[in-house]
Amino acid sequence: MAFVSDYDHDVFVSYAHLDNQGETAWVSTLVRHLDTDLRQRLGTKDLRIWIDENLDGNRPLTPEIMRSIQRSATLLIVMSSGYLASEWCAKERNAFLGFVRDCVAAGRIFIVHCRETDRTAIPPEFGDLIGFKFWTQDPEAGGATRPLGLSDVKERAYLAGVINLSDRLARTLKEMKAAQKPEARSAAAASAAYVFLARSTDDLETKEEELVGYLTQAGLSILPESWYPEANEHAFRAAMQGDLNRCAVFVQLLSRSPGRRAGFSAGQRLPCDSARHRQRLGDAALAVA
Repeated sequence: MAFVSDYDHDVFVSYAHLDNQGETAWVSTLVRHLDTDLRQRLGTKDLRIWIDENLDGNRPLTPEIMRSIQRSATLLIVMSSGYLASEWCAKERNAFLGFVRDCVAAGRIFIVHCRETDRTAIPPEFGDLIGFKFWTQDPEAGGATRPLGLSDVKERAYLAGVINLSDRLARTLKEMKAAQKPEARSAAAASAAYVFLARSTDDLETKEEELVGYLTQAGLSILPESWYPEANEHAFRAAMQGDLNRCAVFVQLLSRSPGRRAGFSAGQRLPCDSARHRQRLGDAALAVA
């Protein structure tokens, strides 16, 4: 039985078979961890996660799978180069988007980046979603990238990622369930507290993920939830200001490392640009160096 009673499945997992091969079966392992944490977080055994661990990528979308997609409350995408190259995954993705209007804006799609992926190659319907970073540069492998938890599921960054993803999924499922009771939904919306977590310098990304976990565990909602348009400075600043107006607190992790360059200006760094905006929040702004 699903937690969100209007659906047969709470989460539909779309992934490339390549990312689940080997002894680690990375995708299946992640789903098991999510299933356990979500049940505990929701306080119920009524949770259904749909994953086809036997898919081979060569057979057509069966009526059964089509119904599963249509009857799923959320879509979890394991993003990788293999996913982007898979025609099967594209069919699953398009089927879900075809059944559910505005599902991206409604926060019903969750992207797990299990490997480093070129943002420009991600399908445009997901291009603005930040998603959840589950890969790292391994200094013991000469800086080569790998999925978190690949050889050790107790890896600190991996566990923090599972907690953050589980918490966001739980929030969405609770909101969808509460939508059946308008008065409960209104009360939840009224009590929401938002924190603006500005982009950290690249060397602090892992610390930033841990901070997200602490904040969400405290019942706070994190903005931004999507990437800002960097092709146009005015659009970028307008989107950022819109999120800042919803927040009571500004938080940013900084180090001596330079930040990523802004797409609209090679002379500006994103952490510094965000820092200028935090001045408008006065005492509510907090930068940690």
